[in-house]
Amino acid sequence: SPKSSGTGSHANAGGKVAASPRTSEVVVQQLDNFSKPAANLLDAQEQSHAAVAQHALQMTMLYEASLEVNAITDVTALLHLVVERASKLMGAQAGAIYLATQAKSRPAPGGNAKLASGYNLPADVAGQPGVAVRRVLDTGKSASVDRPPVADEPLLAYVDGPIGCELAVPLKVGDQTLGALLVLGRQVFDQNDAQLARLFCDQAAIVLERVRMIEGTRQTALQLQTLSRRLVVAQEAERRRIARELHDEIGQELTGLKLMLEMSVRATDEQASGSFYASPDD
Repeated sequence: SPKSSGTGSHANAGGKVAASPRTSEVVVQQLDNFSKPAANLLDAQEQSHAAVAQHALQMTMLYEASLEVNAITDVTALLHLVVERASKLMGAQAGAIYLATQAKSRPAPGGNAKLASGYNLPADVAGQPGVAVRRVLDTGKSASVDRPPVADEPLLAYVDGPIGCELAVPLKVGDQTLGALLVLGRQVFDQNDAQLARLFCDQAAIVLERVRMIEGTRQTALQLQTLSRRLVVAQEAERRRIARELHDEIGQELTGLKLMLEMSVRATDEQASGSFYASPDD
């Protein structure tokens, strides 16, 4: 029988060359070496496609939310819509908007803010700002906290389920910090989440400032109307007072003139009568 050569194959009884076990192992190893990078490449492509699809969905949601926000002309309704849309955009379980008691052009430590609107929170909550919001008010920059304790985030006492992270983003117009948007989620927010939230908040802050100006103008117009009505009422009251005083004063003067005329006529008549009955020697 023929001897097997160094190529790793041998001839079988039919004269055909068959692969040795060593050769099969090499082929399997080569196929495995080829399939692993291919599988990794497919996984990477799928992850890339999923990331692109997720980004496209977020951009669509951002665009739709921006259109909704721009259509609002009431501050209360605007704040409610902003926190709701932002929470859904970020996949958060709850959210809140804090407005600075006084808009700041420069960051200042210990900035004061009040809860203006909430999403998935009880309507009567009046929570103080947590550590992330305070950082935003202090620095004017986004801040996130992983697994915050209730002591650092009072709103956690009103949220159902565990919260993994909180992300706070400033509402800024130019150098002015109007307040902060806070979202609370079970996931940890990354830089992409912070950037997406900042894009939305930048647009929301511009709309908020515009709506505030519109409401301020409306309030000024109402105040002017109120003052105008009060002025008309005051002028009418003054006119009636002057007319009454003139009536009384002129009436008194006319009465005095009448008496003087009557006395003068009476005196004239008496003088005429006395002259008529006087003697010729007088």
